[in-house]
Amino acid sequence: MILDVVGRQRKLLASMALLACMAFTIMSFLYQDSISLMPEHMRKIEENERETSLESKVVLPAGFHFPKNALKDHLFGTSGEFWETVQLKASEVKHMPPLELGNMTPSNVYIYEASKEEECERKEQKTTFFTDKSKHLSTNLHKTMENAMDEDKLDTHWFRFAGSSVWLKDYNVHFVVSRLIITENGNRENPRLSMVYAQIYDEKWSEIEDIRLVFPTNNVEGDSGFRVNGQSFILHRFPRFLPIPFLFGENGLYWGAEDPRVTLVTNPLGHVEPLIVQKGKRLFLADTEETKEQWFTRTKQVIIEGEPMRRTEKNWTPFVSQAGDFSEHVMFATLLEPLKVIKCELWTDKEECSVEESRASGEVGALRGGTPLLSIRYDPEKDQEVFAGLARAHLIQCGCAVHFYRPNLVVLARNGRKWMLSHISSSVDLGMDVLPWYPGGGVCDAVNAMIPNGIESWDLENDIMSVYASVSDVTLERVHLHGVMNALKSMKYWEVEDDHRLFDPVECALEASDRFCNEYGIKHLERAKRLFAVFSENDTVANDQSFLVL
Repeated sequence: MILDVVGRQRKLLASMALLACMAFTIMSFLYQDSISLMPEHMRKIEENERETSLESKVVLPAGFHFPKNALKDHLFGTSGEFWETVQLKASEVKHMPPLELGNMTPSNVYIYEASKEEECERKEQKTTFFTDKSKHLSTNLHKTMENAMDEDKLDTHWFRFAGSSVWLKDYNVHFVVSRLIITENGNRENPRLSMVYAQIYDEKWSEIEDIRLVFPTNNVEGDSGFRVNGQSFILHRFPRFLPIPFLFGENGLYWGAEDPRVTLVTNPLGHVEPLIVQKGKRLFLADTEETKEQWFTRTKQVIIEGEPMRRTEKNWTPFVSQAGDFSEHVMFATLLEPLKVIKCELWTDKEECSVEESRASGEVGALRGGTPLLSIRYDPEKDQEVFAGLARAHLIQCGCAVHFYRPNLVVLARNGRKWMLSHISSSVDLGMDVLPWYPGGGVCDAVNAMIPNGIESWDLENDIMSVYASVSDVTLERVHLHGVMNALKSMKYWEVEDDHRLFDPVECALEASDRFCNEYGIKHLERAKRLFAVFSENDTVANDQSFLVL
């Protein structure tokens, strides 16, 4: 399902794609000083686990009974007709993805809480987060596009970033979505087309380059699904481009979907499925009236109740409550600074989203949306719920580059119908090496960007968060972050006060982030000077400034 957040001409939109179980499915095939903190059993996958490749296999969802030849007629005449069909046993289902953790490196972080104290120093807590070495999430576009694109162009004109993932426990696979842009001249700042690309990875993070997944759904009438024992199913092949509609042909502008974020929701049938949120230019979307009843791309506009349409809507942060038997609504923090929260119905045709909290009074601040938020505590008796995730701060000329982006931990608390940002951290160092924005430049030239996109899982008991981030709008990285829950527990994050006299922690967190940026710039300037001295002694540097690449 696509929900368009609309405004007047050339507006940006947030859209949601519900994949898998319901008729609101959107998929089509177009055929990617260290210390050790973790216990041994969490640092590597057990050697006796089944190591069966899922390449060229049809994978059935766990928990359903399929007769032996259930898919025979459905796959007749396709390349999957002779593929092996596999299904997890109940004992093989992993509710959390297996973790392979490396040695963890510490970094200092300051967390600020909403309090009656006005001075930042009096409401901050210094803590330590730990990260292992980030892993690059590779993709093989050559196989996907082998019949449609020159190989040299794939390496120089296609860029993939802004990705995130969820764990599909009924298949024991990682479902990854990312943004894929195409340029005419190889310059990623001037794309012509932007698409959402979906891939499947196995437990050990190897991409499965050709796989069919069978999803339970609520209706297949008039489409190519099939029924087994009264339950409807639909089959999809990966990797694939998600079929988000758009118009094309406008000169000088790019087309398509942007910056996908993915989280999990539970539908009314009790099945867990991915929910994708993406933005794009409203001008280029197909007419929603023509697509709202289509099987693969069900669309509807999203309008904020009682408000006029705006020129732009972007950086929305999605999250889903634990309340209820299924995910009846999706919430959005449409603004973090100042805070604004809306609630949208997931399973109806209602277009209007109701405003839950709004302190909006001016321009959007430096704190922007990053990952979806996850519910970390729900107290139905007190009607309280707490969500946490990683936002991003967009700092300008803070000591490194003109534009500097880094993650910030944010905690959003609900007390009845009242919402507040209860805790915000300074910049979080994810330990990733930032690439120069321009080849041959320095890391503090123009833009220095490490942008959080998603949280695949958060093992609250062992305090391990699996984070996805884009570096310099070029690569997609995943890293494990440890220490967040321990820090929040020490600050008793669940004690949510409903007091309008509390001072907002945003300003303090941004001041600390400015200091982080300045220290980062000084550190890399010193490194550049040392390298310059070494190169000068060897007479290898003249006017070439490539030594600034750190």
